[in-house]
Amino acid sequence: MGDTLLDIAMMHADNLIARAKEGDQHAQGKVVQLWYKRIYNFCYKFFLDHDLAMEVSQKTFISMCKNLPALQDNARFKSWLYKIAVNYCRGKCGGGKERVRFRLKPFGAVM
Repeated sequence: MGDTLLDIAMMHADNLIARAKEGDQHAQGKVVQLWYKRIYNFCYKFFLDHDLAMEVSQKTFISMCKNLPALQDNARFKSWLYKIAVNYCRGKCGGGKERVRFRLKPFGAVM
């Protein structure tokens, strides 16, 4: 009776994950909606590149949908999902070798 808003949200998320594991495509879509922004932001911080972040985010969620039935503990969903994203990020960097990508802007005239 004394459930907080966070408790209710977590129960709803657990229910969605359980339904998604059973192959409910609507529930899978809702899980993607709930987590996409967080995974995209994580990938963007990793690459500092919008296109790479979008690509890796999409691959992460495709993998999530394929492998969700193998997830044994729904309470570990968050860490499991981020691990998928980390693995794809590392894979994009050439076998785990992290590359830093940045652009230099030319300096103006120095007086």
